[in-house]
Amino acid sequence: MRVYTLHDAQEYLKRKKNGALVIDGQEAASVEAALPLEPLRGGQFILLHARAQNNQEALRLCYAGVRFYCGSELLINRSLVKQGTEPPDAYLGYVQFHGDGMRIYDLRWIVPFGVDRAEIIFTVRNGAKLTFDELTVEVVDMISPQESGKGGIKLVSHLGMTGYAPKNTMPAFRLACRARYRECVTNTNHTSDGHLVALHDNTIDATSNGQGAIREMTLAQARRYDYGSYAHPIYAGCEIPELADVLELMARSRVRPVLRLGDFVGESEKYLADIYRLCEHTGHIGCMTAKAFSGEVLEAFALIAGDSARYGLCTREITEEKARWLKKMGKDVYFDVRHTHVTDEMLETAHEYDIPIESWIVNEYDKIIALHRKGVSGFTTDFFPMDGCFLDE
Repeated sequence: MRVYTLHDAQEYLKRKKNGALVIDGQEAASVEAALPLEPLRGGQFILLHARAQNNQEALRLCYAGVRFYCGSELLINRSLVKQGTEPPDAYLGYVQFHGDGMRIYDLRWIVPFGVDRAEIIFTVRNGAKLTFDELTVEVVDMISPQESGKGGIKLVSHLGMTGYAPKNTMPAFRLACRARYRECVTNTNHTSDGHLVALHDNTIDATSNGQGAIREMTLAQARRYDYGSYAHPIYAGCEIPELADVLELMARSRVRPVLRLGDFVGESEKYLADIYRLCEHTGHIGCMTAKAFSGEVLEAFALIAGDSARYGLCTREITEEKARWLKKMGKDVYFDVRHTHVTDEMLETAHEYDIPIESWIVNEYDKIIALHRKGVSGFTTDFFPMDGCFLDE
């Protein structure tokens, strides 16, 4: 595998100036420079080390990201691309160069399974100028614990690494675990014959080529359908996974499961005890999170799990009443709020009660930085396999 140095990039991109690599956004409204990386294998890591400066020092002007290809086709989860746009849409998953003067950036990307080539894209917009006086890009098979990093902003994988694989499938979970996320969200549901599965909705309509309510199907019936093609053809034939397989994978990978509990009420409430026993069997007791929109469901699970779990209330608003209720749930609790709904008033109320706020689903770097500066402590994302790498200095 070729390792690009600053000199290599200068020669390839023909952008050498005073010994530095310079990408000047004054040439056009948006200027792109691409470094090819091939051949590649799924599960490898692309590491970028740079000392760089954005001359305007502001967010939303200078980006770096990776485009992955399977043959000639871009690999991205098609369900995440906005209708009428060409992928990748609006710099989803792209990191930004910003801040005061020359700064060190150590970034990494995970290569999705099925990819055979990629290119690092540097994009400069609106008259900014991006200057590198150090740059190294390499592809490696493994990264050390030091390189994975745990000191920066916490990023949580959304239903596996949904940016590149179909959500709640084993390919997505395997990629997230390989990418060294600390935590990974999985949905929980059940079939009519009592199997716990990973599925977002109560129907299979949105994520398969079938239709119908999962709780009215046996596992065998649910597995007649394809849960991957909607995201990309290379995932054709993906099965709905049992929750046991998901949790065993996370245990082997030392990833903390974040169990998104659905409407386990009425006759379905008994499955909460099954989820707890499954977590106990896979070694996650004391290292798991349960979250839900339903306070009733969260309370029911807390009666079973006690302080062996962290509890998150998914909510559109934070009030003093909700804060007092959540504090009674356990020793470790948090609010989980959609990033577009976070307000200063909500942050103030949560912090008054010493309750952290985490946010979902955030795929734009500048929003992560802006919310982190306001006090949001974690971010569920589809695209950023860089948990602990973002240091907002």
